[in-house]
Amino acid sequence: MGRKTLLWGLVLLLGLGWMMGTTHPVLAQEPTLTPTPTPDLMGEEASGIPVTIYAKYPEMIIGVDENATFDLTLKVTKAQKVQLEVANLPEGWEYEFRGGVRTVRAVYVLPDDELSLRLQVTPSKDTAAGDYTFEVVAKGEYGEARFPLTITIKEKTPPKLEMKVDLPTLKGSPNTNFRYGLTIKNQSDQEITVSLQADAPPYFLTRFLSLGKEITSIPIDANGSKRIDLEVKPIVEVEAGEYPIRITVQGSDLKAEGEVVVVITGQPKLRLTTPTGRLSGEARAGEETTFKLVIENTGTAPAHNVKFSADAPAQWKVSFDPEVLQQLPTGEKVEVTVRVKPAAKAIAGDYLVTLRANSEEGPRANVDFRVTVTTSTLWGLVGLGIIAVAVLVVAGAVAYYGRR
Repeated sequence: MGRKTLLWGLVLLLGLGWMMGTTHPVLAQEPTLTPTPTPDLMGEEASGIPVTIYAKYPEMIIGVDENATFDLTLKVTKAQKVQLEVANLPEGWEYEFRGGVRTVRAVYVLPDDELSLRLQVTPSKDTAAGDYTFEVVAKGEYGEARFPLTITIKEKTPPKLEMKVDLPTLKGSPNTNFRYGLTIKNQSDQEITVSLQADAPPYFLTRFLSLGKEITSIPIDANGSKRIDLEVKPIVEVEAGEYPIRITVQGSDLKAEGEVVVVITGQPKLRLTTPTGRLSGEARAGEETTFKLVIENTGTAPAHNVKFSADAPAQWKVSFDPEVLQQLPTGEKVEVTVRVKPAAKAIAGDYLVTLRANSEEGPRANVDFRVTVTTSTLWGLVGLGIIAVAVLVVAGAVAYYGRR
């Protein structure tokens, strides 16, 4: 009985040992299993760029002692906090990031959100002109982005005044008012008041106008400009030709000069008279009478195609020889023959005949000529004879019937 119990105990121990030996290798292989990735990690790996920062205008030109401001856009694929820095900035330069109205060093960005920032860069006072490149850096919890920016510093131009004329040369007659549009630029950092001066030839009046009002000076803001007008007017019948006018604008130690040109094209001016200056004459009713007329050009340019005409009483006839002058030079006179024929039944008396001369350039002249009409002497004698006969007939009749 004791031997059987001992034998079964040995068999049981061997069986337990075999079971432990077969399960141990399975436990050793469990750590080699690969865990299933989470959805968030898959999203980050798929996107490839968890943080993005850029500027639409990455290169900027400024002058000496000026600041540069870049508009930046920041985007992320996973919500995170992003630190903002600038790398490779020249020594002595300063910068700050602005979010809204505040200065910021870090921002919290949501996925697919475009966050707008401003980067203001201040170069040092001793920075020379040239190109300067640096990087804006966005360090997020899941990635980092860099974007290059460039500032070009140009030498500051010295302050000056600049004047431009819209149309520096204008043409017209001696009766024209010439008006020139001027633009004055103040290329300095200070407001200045500039005085205005125009040096014109004799017999020309000049004045400066702003918004229709006459001025002698005008204030101009720093780096600003103003538009004004220069009006030029001849005060006499100046001769045809070119007349330059010098313009000077001056303020503080700054000065600008320019020139405009008035081109007088000339204009004829006609005058009618008679060789003796007498504007009257006599004519018989129904008969043609000849008068002499003088036309003179007292203007500053020749007159062309001068035509003559007349206003006369009804049934009168007026003609000219010549009827047309092809050209009448300046300062010259020409004698014209005028033939006047009053109506046959015109009553004796004074009549006005208006004589006219017109040129193709526009100027005209006219004069009133008084014509005294007389009737024929023969008809006067016939009339007296008829009256005498009538008197004799009446006298004879009275005598004849008186004796009865």
